[in-house]
Amino acid sequence: MITLPGDIKTGDTWDSRVPPAGEDYASLDSNMDFDEHARIVIAARSLIASYAAKHTGWKTSTDDVFAITAFDHLKDCYEKTGGSYVLYLTKGIHQPRSNPHLTLTLAEPGKHKLSGARKFYLNVTATLARGEVGEAHPTAFVWEPVQLTYAVKDKIYKWPLAAPLSMKKGDWSGLPGQRRQRAGSISSATHTERKQAIEEQKAAEAERKRQENEKRRLELEEAERKRKAQAEAETREKARQEEIKRHQSLATDRGKLLSEFLSKQKGLPKVLKKHKDALWKNGSVQIEDKGGLKGGTLTWTATTKTFGLTRN
Repeated sequence: MITLPGDIKTGDTWDSRVPPAGEDYASLDSNMDFDEHARIVIAARSLIASYAAKHTGWKTSTDDVFAITAFDHLKDCYEKTGGSYVLYLTKGIHQPRSNPHLTLTLAEPGKHKLSGARKFYLNVTATLARGEVGEAHPTAFVWEPVQLTYAVKDKIYKWPLAAPLSMKKGDWSGLPGQRRQRAGSISSATHTERKQAIEEQKAAEAERKRQENEKRRLELEEAERKRKAQAEAETREKARQEEIKRHQSLATDRGKLLSEFLSKQKGLPKVLKKHKDALWKNGSVQIEDKGGLKGGTLTWTATTKTFGLTRN
């Protein structure tokens, strides 16, 4: 998305100072810095916003398809975020006396010099900056974008299809001091305001990343806390299950031992469940006399796993 100067990349020769043949001025207006060029490129959003292939009449040839694809990608670059293409300003305003325009290149990041890059001309027109240096003989102009063009072989595709152009050859001759001076461009917003906007954008992006990193850190901490809690719970449950198994195994072992011991005791009344429960709990239990059978005191020593019986 093209909304701030920081969204526009620069090619290696955007500030080229190679003069056109027969002229003694540079191919980039020396009175304009990148911020002012960027303002013009950003303002071209209003041109591409109205573009739609169905309104162009470009449908009949392979070249038309190439042009439609190029303009579609340029529109996406201006209006959508996260696209595959970036917009490069590869040459500043030049040919001001005959065909004032900027050169833009649409390409994947870092590939604006390759054959697959798409080159557009952004035609501009100049309006007098009255009030800047006086009403009668203004010496500065404001360049504004009016049309985008794209060439396929020998055919030039334009959007908008028609555009007003002023300050072309012949419009300069009557202006004092302008015969050899390039037209300066004065922005409607100051450079300070634009630079501040860039800094604010950078600060906002840095804050967004900080918040994302903080959120991620908290998420990782919470995930680690849950992992540890789950591991501790699993450890406790494992220990509990092992303790249950130990008690179950112990109960089985001592039950077998008690049965073997009682089988050897002749004439002892039947040992009931209540006797066993008391035996395991207290270590001893009194077996009452019953039906002519002599009871006694039954004891259990857990450490040695042994029983004892003292008859009444």
